[in-house]
Amino acid sequence: MTFKTKDLFFKAEAVQEDGFFCGYCNTFNVKDSYGDIVKKGHF
Repeated sequence: MTFKTKDLFFKAEAVQEDGFFCGYCNTFNVKDSYGDIVKKGHF
């Protein structure tokens, strides 16, 4: 199995003391594993 990694920057507004946070992440204009393509602005 091959893994790809990417660096990204984001604004975290609520990070717990232990570093835990929740959020959503997606790429635009790329078909996901369900066959959906998210266009910019849908979130």
